[in-house]
Amino acid sequence: MSELAAGKGATVCPILRTALTWLARFLIPILFCQAPKKIQYIDPAAFALPALGAFGNLGRNALRGPGRDNWNLSLFKSFLFSETRGSRLEFRVETFNTWNHTQLRGDTGGGISNNFGASNFGQFTSAFDPRILQLGLKLYF
Repeated sequence: MSELAAGKGATVCPILRTALTWLARFLIPILFCQAPKKIQYIDPAAFALPALGAFGNLGRNALRGPGRDNWNLSLFKSFLFSETRGSRLEFRVETFNTWNHTQLRGDTGGGISNNFGASNFGQFTSAFDPRILQLGLKLYF
């Protein structure tokens, strides 16, 4: 059984419309392209630390992360070799996250930074796996 996974994304940067050497074409994207910013899901300005020694008024699990729309599909086709022995070959195609939608992790166990003092508070820090395609052959004899 083989497993094929979709590749990682790439940053597209503006290219100067002049005659550049190979070295310049290689260095410009590295030097001038900024890393993509993380998605700010929770507004840090909406929160404040409670007074020293006091409890805050925000309840547990008061915020909800994004939903997840995940489709996993399977297709099977059997080819019969011998009716008397019952031997057959089964071809399988299975996909996980079939439509390849970016699905940001909404759980605080690694998906959204929930440390109020951190610079990345309220930002997504990870996503679920991209589309995965599996092909397989199964022989019954």
